[in-house]
Amino acid sequence: MSHVAEDPVFGNPQIEMLGTSVSALWNNLSVISSTSTCGSRSAENKMCFAVVSRCAVVVAEKRGISAGSLRDKDTLVNKVVFGKVEDPYFSTPFSILQTTWIQPTDAPVRLLVILTCGSVVVLDNDYKEIFTYRLPKGSDEHCDGNVSEVNAEKYFCGACLISDMLCLGTSNGGIVVCSCTFPPVDDERNTPIIVHRADLFGAHETAITCLVSETADSASQTMASADITGRIVIWDMEGVTPLLSTGGDLPMFVLSTMESACTSVVLCGGIVAVATASGLISMYHADTKEKLAEIAAHARCINALAVDATGTLMASVGDDSRVFVWRFPGGSTRDDAEPMAQWCRLVFSATVTDKLLTGVVFDPLEGHLAVTAYDSNELLVFPFKGL
Repeated sequence: MSHVAEDPVFGNPQIEMLGTSVSALWNNLSVISSTSTCGSRSAENKMCFAVVSRCAVVVAEKRGISAGSLRDKDTLVNKVVFGKVEDPYFSTPFSILQTTWIQPTDAPVRLLVILTCGSVVVLDNDYKEIFTYRLPKGSDEHCDGNVSEVNAEKYFCGACLISDMLCLGTSNGGIVVCSCTFPPVDDERNTPIIVHRADLFGAHETAITCLVSETADSASQTMASADITGRIVIWDMEGVTPLLSTGGDLPMFVLSTMESACTSVVLCGGIVAVATASGLISMYHADTKEKLAEIAAHARCINALAVDATGTLMASVGDDSRVFVWRFPGGSTRDDAEPMAQWCRLVFSATVTDKLLTGVVFDPLEGHLAVTAYDSNELLVFPFKGL
C-alpha cells in the first residue's frame, strides 16, 4: 500500500532587511550555506543570500544559524560585493542580469557567478574577482581578455557547474564552457583556476534564459537549458567532454517546446520542472521525455522556481504576488506507483500583498522558505514548522 507524505507546515513570514531594493529579474535570489570554525570555537553555520540590485550584487550574510529560525542569531549583514555605476563595461544601470552561487563537490570553495550584458565575472570566497570573460562588440564569437567595448544587446544568463565544467548561457543561444581546476580540501589558498575551453552551438537559436544541473546527484552529468522561445534541451555533459577538442554531434535532445518563454527551470532526481511567462509549470522525465504533469500554477508570469534539499518540495513565485509550494517527485522517497497528481499537488500557498515576487529559495539548513520582491529591501522568510 502506497503512503502519501504529510504536507509541510510553514509559519507566517518573518522579515529580514536586505539593505537594498531588489531588481525585477527572473530568479533574483540565490542562497548557499557553509560551516566554518574559528580557532578553538565550535563550528558555526553561515547562510549567504545573493541578489541583484540595479547595477550591483548584494550579499546578505547571517552567521550563527541554529535550528528553529533564521532569526535565532545575528541579523543579516549586507555588503555590495560587485558593481559600480561608472564601470565602463556597463552600458546601463540595469546591466547585471543574474547572480548565482555555485558549490563544487569536495572543494573548500564557493563561487559567486555574476552574469551581465557582455561579460561574466566569478568571485571567490572573499568576493575577489578570479575570472572574467567578455563578449566582443560586433561579433558573434566569444573572447578572453580585456575588451574596451561590448555590445549591450548581448548578455549572459544562466550558469551551472557540471563536474569541472562551468557552463554559461548566452543571448545568441550558445553555451560557453570553461574548465575549472579546484584546490584540494587542505589547500588554504582556496583559489580555483578557470579557463575558457569551448562554445557549444546548435541547441538554441534564441537567447538562453535558464541553465541548471542536477541537484539530487552531484555526480550526474545531466544539464538542462531553456530559452526565450520555450525550447527545453537536455544535455549529457559527460558525452560533451571529448567533443570539446575533437568536434562532432552534441549529445543532447530537445525535451519540449513550450508556448511561451521559459523563465525558470529546476532539475532534481531526473525530473525537470519548467516555469513559463504564461504561468504554467510543466514536469518531464529527463530520460524518457515523458510529460508527467502540467500545472496552471500562476495567473501571471512565474519568476522563479526552487527545490528543497530533499527533492520533495518545489516553490514557485510570480507577478501575481503568490507563493506556492508543491509536492515534487524528485526525492528518493518517491513511489513510482503513486499517481502523479499526488506528487504534484499544492501543499502551501500565501499572498504577499502588492508585491511582484522575483526570487525564491529554500534554506538548505532548516528548509525555511525565503522570498524577494521587486523594489523591496525585505527578505520574507516563511519558517518551516515540520510535517
